[in-house]
Amino acid sequence: MPDSEDKQPSLREALNGTTTEVEFTLSDPATVQKEGATDGNWTMVYDEGFFMNLEEKDYFAFSHFLQSDPKSVQWFQPRVHGKKVYRSVCGKTEMGWYHDKKTDQWGCFYGERTDVKDPDAFHDYLSFLNVVDDAAYLEKMTMEQHETVADKINAMNLGWTASADSRFAGMSLEQLNKRAGNAKYSRRSTRSSFLETKKEDAEFEQTPVKVDAATAKLAATLPEEFNWQKHEERDWLDPVTDQGDCGSCYAVSSTNMLTSRFRVSSNNTLNKTSFSIGFGLYCSDMNQGCNGGYPFLTAMWSQGVGLVSTECAGHYRVGPENQQCSQFLAHAEKTKKIEECIKDEEAAVTDFRYVGGYYGGCSEEAMRVALLDGPLTVAIEPGMDFMYYKGGVFTHVDNDKKSGIAPSDEWVKVDHAVLLVGWGVDKTEKEERKYWLIQNSWGKEWGEDGYVRVARGTNEIGIEFQAMEAHVQKRNSEPIKHFLHEQIHKSEF
Repeated sequence: MPDSEDKQPSLREALNGTTTEVEFTLSDPATVQKEGATDGNWTMVYDEGFFMNLEEKDYFAFSHFLQSDPKSVQWFQPRVHGKKVYRSVCGKTEMGWYHDKKTDQWGCFYGERTDVKDPDAFHDYLSFLNVVDDAAYLEKMTMEQHETVADKINAMNLGWTASADSRFAGMSLEQLNKRAGNAKYSRRSTRSSFLETKKEDAEFEQTPVKVDAATAKLAATLPEEFNWQKHEERDWLDPVTDQGDCGSCYAVSSTNMLTSRFRVSSNNTLNKTSFSIGFGLYCSDMNQGCNGGYPFLTAMWSQGVGLVSTECAGHYRVGPENQQCSQFLAHAEKTKKIEECIKDEEAAVTDFRYVGGYYGGCSEEAMRVALLDGPLTVAIEPGMDFMYYKGGVFTHVDNDKKSGIAPSDEWVKVDHAVLLVGWGVDKTEKEERKYWLIQNSWGKEWGEDGYVRVARGTNEIGIEFQAMEAHVQKRNSEPIKHFLHEQIHKSEF
């Protein structure tokens, strides 16, 4: 903890024990059947793995991948033209988790597709950010260079203002990309995606998600503007965080979402309980700490383990490189004994999902309706121009339509997670512009006091593709007490 791609559980060791085999059929778009009867629903988690929410159990596993090992018969060239090679095996999973809802017990499972000829078939992909051999990628940018970029953006008259941020002067592209989620993959090739369905005469635009009648009817009645920063004349949000030199945007945005939604569900903004970002960041075995992760998996882990308040675990801080859970807890223990600090009842996620019910099922209307229960976590593909945003309604300098690259209906590339707190309409220009109001995690000095307004209704920078919501309630603290006791007392302080 955090999870590491180099330390995945061994399939061989797990399968040597007593196992039970079961077969499920995963249907488009989100139905799971067992022995011919519907048993629950499923979703991809971005392009990382599968989650099934069934009547008796939940299942999650990452898709299987191979790493280059000179001692293995599966060795392959680890770099091509200086770029790291990722070998993906789409017909199998890594060792995953299941959770028995009746007994509250956990176990391991391994999945293999039965509808393909060769489950071991693989594809190779190249990274584009982990290019340590590229001198320009590691070269520090001066303030003058940043100002030149900002001037070029402003000359395009895009309807928003760009500005050079003095905090970014002296940082390399490698360091700047960490703030955008520490992305690992380039735009996908034209190879068919896992979920792709055959389409004849496909047009350039993405196929709009069909919105159910009830959602569309409710969305049509919503006000022109809505903002959790001042809803009912109260601020339901935590202050803007500066994630620093850590790819923690997923943890910051999702934990702040859980904090705000807990306040909404309890109708309490006076006693502002905040949940620890660092606890999920460094102690989850589902995400990769400062090397990146996914809000969906943060919510899943916070359901199984629970949430700890900042009062007990401390406010957000960037720890040493590759900090482990035991180190994070050791630092927190220097200020206050966590086991003594937590009350008899702590909080945990009760349910979570992608808006629309599954990955890719999102829509503007469904997002606005879901926002009525509290802020959402959304994933975006910011690009370098986003780094220079200072004010206005943001649109990307080089969107897919301008570049001539048709978007996929099954997958949208994103590298950064942010907190969606409202919507509105900008009426300062000749034409009105609809927008989403976003809290970013680059400090209050960035953007509009740490916030950005992003164009709404056009899936700008992928914002309307995979919004995520969750609900949080108090619960018995035994699961989290057990977890903390195990982690704290196995360490030497």
